Amino acid sequence: MSAKVVWYRGSWWVRTHWAATKKKERKIGPTKADRREADQIARQINAALALGTFEPDPKPERALPFDAYLREWHARYGVTFKPRYRETSAGLVERDLIPHFGAKDLARSARRICSTTSGGSSSKGRSRRPF
Repeated sequence: MSAKVVWYRGSWWVRTHWAATKKKERKIGPTKADRREADQIARQINAALALGTFEPDPKPERALPFDAYLREWHARYGVTFKPRYRETSAGLVERDLIPHFGAKDLARSARRICSTTSGGSSSKGRSRRPF
């Protein structure tokens, strides 16, 4: 697990290997200043690897509340519904789905939400098979 500076195809690259099989390459540039920048980046990555804090693509996780997402989805795709179905589906969304799920984080618990929803029908004596 390390980061190295390599001259490849006319430019300086920083090649990073971590977690046995994962790797990432970043092209820096052809000049001496680019070489110094690549060395600095490699030193920072090696320090993060040594501390165990290396994140190749840090992405901030943002919460995705179910109720806001569902309302946005219905507003976006409701225009493709027939007028009467748009009214019916809006009632279903507001009366049944949003009170049941509320502001739960959809990004973290989508699988759990789906499994509890499908499991609820069998607990009422109905079949789990839709057809």
